[in-house]
Amino acid sequence: MKKVDPAELKRLRALIIEKVNAVPPMAVHAGQSRDFKAEMEERDRRQRAMDAIVAELIEKEGARIARRSFDGRTMTLAGIRCSCTHGSSGLLANWRAGALRHLEAMGEAP
Repeated sequence: MKKVDPAELKRLRALIIEKVNAVPPMAVHAGQSRDFKAEMEERDRRQRAMDAIVAELIEKEGARIARRSFDGRTMTLAGIRCSCTHGSSGLLANWRAGALRHLEAMGEAP
């Protein structure tokens, strides 16, 4: 396991949780409406918000993004690497889970 700073992981994990929780939830979910356009607009709005969080992590926190395939990405931040094929929301969730696993392994779980 790569050596990482537990205080930095806790700070970044809390930051990501705060930013993701600040994104309003989807008002229209797939299959709950006959308005496909509204569903797609909601999905796109939420995806743009998650993309903005990732962009901020790149700009301000030194996150690095690599594309593994046409739809998959890998993000490295504070020594934790994760990947996802489900967009930025999945990428952020996977990074948080990886950070938590590292913190637990170090006996530093929040």
